[in-house]
Amino acid sequence: MNNISQTEKSERFSRSEASQSIVYIISGQKDIRSLIKRALIKTADEKKITELNDIKALPSNFNSDTYIITEYNRTYISGVSRITPKRNVKLYVYVNNTWDLNEQDIIFLIKHNIDYIIHSKNIGKLTYEKFIDAKIFKKKHYNALIDKSSTLLEDLCHNNDDITDTGINIYGISNHIKSVIEKACKIAQSESSVLITGESGTGKELIARLIHNKSRRNLNPMVSVNCGAFPEGLLESELFGYKKGAFTGAFTDKPGRLDLADKSTLFLDEIGDMSLSLQVKLLRVIQEREIEPIGSLKTKKIDVRIISATNKNLEEMISKSLFREDFYYRINVIPIHLMPLRERKTDIIILIYYFLKKFSDFQNNSVYGISEDAFNILLNYGWMGNVRELENLLEMLVVLNESGLITAKDIPEKYFKDNFQDQNDKYISSSEFEQKTGGKTKTGINVNIDINADKIKDFRIDLKREMEKTEIDIINRAMKTAGGIKEKAAKMLGLNRTTLIEKLKRYEKNKK
Repeated sequence: MNNISQTEKSERFSRSEASQSIVYIISGQKDIRSLIKRALIKTADEKKITELNDIKALPSNFNSDTYIITEYNRTYISGVSRITPKRNVKLYVYVNNTWDLNEQDIIFLIKHNIDYIIHSKNIGKLTYEKFIDAKIFKKKHYNALIDKSSTLLEDLCHNNDDITDTGINIYGISNHIKSVIEKACKIAQSESSVLITGESGTGKELIARLIHNKSRRNLNPMVSVNCGAFPEGLLESELFGYKKGAFTGAFTDKPGRLDLADKSTLFLDEIGDMSLSLQVKLLRVIQEREIEPIGSLKTKKIDVRIISATNKNLEEMISKSLFREDFYYRINVIPIHLMPLRERKTDIIILIYYFLKKFSDFQNNSVYGISEDAFNILLNYGWMGNVRELENLLEMLVVLNESGLITAKDIPEKYFKDNFQDQNDKYISSSEFEQKTGGKTKTGINVNIDINADKIKDFRIDLKREMEKTEIDIINRAMKTAGGIKEKAAKMLGLNRTTLIEKLKRYEKNKK
């Protein structure tokens, strides 16, 4: 009983020694373990670093602030992510090159709440140090294995190298966001007017700030005006300014936003809400490069670049005489369109991770991750409020969370539904239509009508109604395929956008 073999002694000693380690390096490849260890021993105690060739060799208990570094092996990563409590363990994953990671790889890594990616470009910058986190009335000591110049998000969003040192953070890995950033950086050095379109909450002002910060005008701050936030008369005085005595209450001279934006950029948000009369005055400013404050008889030369944004269809407004065509072509020299979040799911992946980390740090909260079922719910939701809606939800989930892990039960019920409709533009879902009609209506205009054989003599088919039902189904399928974008759905159906809108309004009216 007391005769313990030398092998057993070695194993017990090894496990005892491992339990005191700070960093565990797990890889079946010795060269990867050596590479990581060589980088760490520059700042960390070599005795506190343990190399393991398999996850099964991990001890059952860990000290606070334990770091586990594993090669990109899904079995290893899944095993580490199940360690409880995860908040005491930080999981780092080594890959040779982040460009080798595809969309599914990134989904897997974020679902398993990894903290950092080590790769060939940042491995030499890793440092292990002790630091003090000074909070009000208390100080906490932590150990940290960090690379101060790099983060997981920056490494995953390696396509965004062009915005480094601009002060703008745009996180996304979709081809769409790559092309938008590339286009914004390309046109930044020009003086052309830019029109940014997209749904509310897609980040139009962020792109405007990127263009300004990359331009030669970045020495002066960008001036912003929300055209929908002011009545017509007040917006004019905000833009052009006024002279003392110009109207009742004008006790002093006041410079306008156009004047303040001289040698800088003026961002006109919600340009579609600007009145026709004010469009005429602003058109002259763009053409002549001069302004005339209210109550003044003198004009003043200015050097302003105009960037506009709207969530409305200005071409449709022009057709209804709600927007001036000449003004539209002046502000729309270079168009940039931002797709809704539901059409770029790879960016939802990154943004879930970003907001989770952001609010956990900001709220001094111990939330360390999100479960796979909760992640899938958020990934498949329609996000009509786009990035802003996602940000608000995750802030709420972090603030209210007590367990450290966000799960499906923490998410409000409305997010379990895949909803592509907003408050002002509702349409019947395919499932709702099928429920109301008692059977599936196929796109091939093969209507399933339930006929009672006993009443065959009295049977009548309302052809017009049945055709309308089929049309509703076809339109809704197109709308769902197009992600709720009417212009895209209209093209699929071979209709004008206005015709499609009228049909949707008519069906909604009939439904009520």
